[in-house]
Amino acid sequence: MSREGILAQDGRTHPIKPEPSAFGHSIGWWDGDTLVIDTVGIDESAWLERWGLTNRPHGDTMNLSDRCAEMFRTGASVVDVLKLMRGEGLSQIASIRALIDLKGISLREAKEAVHTSPVWADVRDDNDEFHAELEKTVHNASESEPSTD
Repeated sequence: MSREGILAQDGRTHPIKPEPSAFGHSIGWWDGDTLVIDTVGIDESAWLERWGLTNRPHGDTMNLSDRCAEMFRTGASVVDVLKLMRGEGLSQIASIRALIDLKGISLREAKEAVHTSPVWADVRDDNDEFHAELEKTVHNASESEPSTD
């Protein structure tokens, strides 16, 4: 199961009584260079064991940054954490920043982890296709321009 969406970062707050769901309700904001994601309303249908989060509380006491940090502490792979991040609506850029903060890795390492991850393969394939087409178009345009010699 996965979910893609927009992570609101415009200062809004959670609903007073969020509708409980497997994904909860998420908002985000920047604290300096750190993206903070707060998720509330995660109900009992969440498959936390799948993410390596056994014996963790559900509901308002659990948030995404805690979940990602706990996943890394318990040996989860970067791919597993990226699946969770993307499912919560983080963009590639937000995922890179989060990896830097959570894993303490360099920007280069975080970019490579996101770019080579199967989690973002669909986006990468679209980008590769776009860049190949753009390159072909630019090449064809330069060949058709009259020579200035």
